[in-house]
Amino acid sequence: MRLEFCFVNQNLGEFQFHCCSPPQTEPCLFIGFYSNFTHFVVSYSDIFSLCIFVYVLLSYHIYSDFHKIGGFRIFTQCLESEEPEIRRSCLDVIASLVQNNPYCQAAVLQHDLLPTILHMLDTDNNSTVKVKALYAVSCLIRDCEEGLDGFLSHDGFSVIMRAMQTDIDKLKIKSAFMLSSICSDNNKCKDIVCDIGMIDQLVGHLSEEHSSFHEHLLSALLSIVRGHPRSLQQCSRPELNLLSLLQQKEQDMKGKDEFQEEYEYTVELLKLLKTSQDSSEQDVVR
Repeated sequence: MRLEFCFVNQNLGEFQFHCCSPPQTEPCLFIGFYSNFTHFVVSYSDIFSLCIFVYVLLSYHIYSDFHKIGGFRIFTQCLESEEPEIRRSCLDVIASLVQNNPYCQAAVLQHDLLPTILHMLDTDNNSTVKVKALYAVSCLIRDCEEGLDGFLSHDGFSVIMRAMQTDIDKLKIKSAFMLSSICSDNNKCKDIVCDIGMIDQLVGHLSEEHSSFHEHLLSALLSIVRGHPRSLQQCSRPELNLLSLLQQKEQDMKGKDEFQEEYEYTVELLKLLKTSQDSSEQDVVR
């Protein structure tokens, strides 16, 4: 691996960074960017050098300069690479840049990379790339209204639904966690979840053989139904048999420390369902 990085700025002075290993036979990818006061030169024969490069950008708070002189154009090329490790590394770099960084979130959205990343999450044939794509999407839309709007306009919830239907445990768990995070205190997102039938899918997964995935499914269901009568009503439909399912789970997990958090989610969801059911029965009597 070889990375040569040079940054020259009239205010910051000069910074140089080198990371070298024995020469490789593969052709080097060379990128040079120039502006009036800034000069970036990056040369690497291994795409993993990108990770080191971004660490430098973040450490010295010069990611905005990198973007302004066209540096983000490299991402499209890397995301379209035939090599899964290149795609994975690029997604990791994007996630690192946009995490808790409104400037970089806006820049990545401006370059229209969100649809590409969602497509990778949905269709890439490499499980690690899928997981990294989910991570990048999560970082991109977190606390970013424009990012969430883009996620919704590109049917992001349907992509998350399909991610939970894969046989990739890590992807399933992280997808459920992301769903829980997005839907918390967001009734617009809760309505969309109801519209696309995600409640049925979540309950269906709870009927499968028990795994660590169940804890995150219950957390997601709770995030959706709290303060949202429509989703609670969907959960209460007799054909889902969710009440009986939760009662059985409560009995199976009671007193078992290893399932404490899942048990608490189960008890809370049961309470909400019973309250909703009692309220509906009273309405019928009236």
